[in-house]
Order: sequence, then C-alpha cells, then structure tokens
Amino acid sequence: MFYVATGRDMVYQWKSQMWIFVVLSYKRLELPAQTLVYGEFANEIFGTEPNQVIKKAFYIIDALFLGGKDVRNVHYTQR
Repeated sequence: MFYVATGRDMVYQWKSQMWIFVVLSYKRLELPAQTLVYGEFANEIFGTEPNQVIKKAFYIIDALFLGGKDVRNVHYTQR
C-alpha cells in the first residue's frame, strides 16, 4: 500500500483509486510532512507464551518523497 503524510499523524492510504485518511488506533506513527512511502502495517510478536506481547509496526518498503525531498533517483540502498 502507498501511504502519504501531510505532517505528524495525518496519514493517508491509496486505496481504490483515491486517498483515504487512515484513522490510527495508536498515536505512535508520525511521518514528516510531504512524505510519500510504500509500506505496510504488521503485527510483531515479542516473547514466548504465556508472556507474549503483540505490537503494531509499520514497515517502510520504499520511499518516493521524504520531507519534501524527491528520493526517486537515489539508489535504493541509500533511501
């Protein structure tokens, strides 16, 4: 999924040919304004039973714009 941030926790997702505001159930994801990344939300499991803890994580797979800077022409390993 493509995600774009307009600043802090104002995050939008590209879905069905339109940008949809993502209502986050937690306030720990903050991206700089003018940021466009390709990523996904996933659950991370820590510990072993019966003390397992599941936390939500956001993995950035690739970036197009970071803080208004166009990084499309920067090598993938340097983004």
